[in-house]
Amino acid sequence: MTHKHRDLPKQSTDTSSKKMEEGSIELRSREVQEILARPPKSLIRYGTSVICGVLLILIVGSFFFEYPDIITGELIVTETQQLPDADEFKQDQIMVYAEVPSARAGKIKPGQKVNIKLDAYPYLEFGTLQGLTHTIEYIPDGNYYLVEVQIVKNLTTNSHKIIFLNERTPGIVEIITDNRSLMERILPFLKKSI
Repeated sequence: MTHKHRDLPKQSTDTSSKKMEEGSIELRSREVQEILARPPKSLIRYGTSVICGVLLILIVGSFFFEYPDIITGELIVTETQQLPDADEFKQDQIMVYAEVPSARAGKIKPGQKVNIKLDAYPYLEFGTLQGLTHTIEYIPDGNYYLVEVQIVKNLTTNSHKIIFLNERTPGIVEIITDNRSLMERILPFLKKSI
């Protein structure tokens, strides 16, 4: 019987220790909840300052970062065109054409910069050919404009790689009609919404 009496106090002690642990967990969770409910004021001030600083940098940067206005067209190299061999290059000798939809073609003028991306030469690896718009001609049957593009730097890309061009070389022509800052592009939309 003595043995049974000893077991009883242990069980009651175990139960009371469990209750104390639960109480301390509740107390701790309440303390944690109180701390989380009121974050430190210095953290709020610092976080607000950082967010305002980032926004200020973005707004000021939008006045300086330029974003080009680009019109794309399909590259055309005619079969009758005589393309020079690599040994016969002379500056500003090569002309190609671009078919541009008539929708925004009114912005194209002679002398605008052109990037030519060839399908056979991925531009991320080889770069792009550089050119300038030369003449613009409306083609009424196809409802598009034919833009003559003069390739500068011969057939050397902006990554300093020489490529070869023939009449079966498909590609895309990007005509840069305007270089405006991001803020100049955003302001007209803001004015319309006000």
